Amino acid sequence: MYTEIELWDLMWSGMLATSGFFLAWAFLLWVSLRAANIAGDSDNMISKVAVTAFCLVVVWQINMLVGQVEWIVNGISGAFVALQSQGTEISSGALEMIAVANPGAAYNYMPDVVNGIFILAILVMQITTIWMKK
Repeated sequence: MYTEIELWDLMWSGMLATSGFFLAWAFLLWVSLRAANIAGDSDNMISKVAVTAFCLVVVWQINMLVGQVEWIVNGISGAFVALQSQGTEISSGALEMIAVANPGAAYNYMPDVVNGIFILAILVMQITTIWMKK
């Protein structure tokens, strides 16, 4: 079994890897908003459909990243619970993480309320820019 410090290190390694993907998708989010603005000014239906598809992929991937962060936190929290159940004393930070997470929960595609509002706001900004008249 891991020690607490190894679990924290494992969590931050996962978060660091996820942050690299987030930076890439944040850039592509910017690209999608620019493309949406350009397609919205055009009468070209093919470009509007293509940019809409691109925007949906970007939003889906951001949703996947949000789920991955939650999954990492839940997995490490579950490991803290297992460590504690073996009689190991864990820190107050680990106890707090257990309290706010869902220890050991499976990967979930459905974001929580705050992340869901964020993702829907992105989607509304993209789609309305493409399809609504200015």
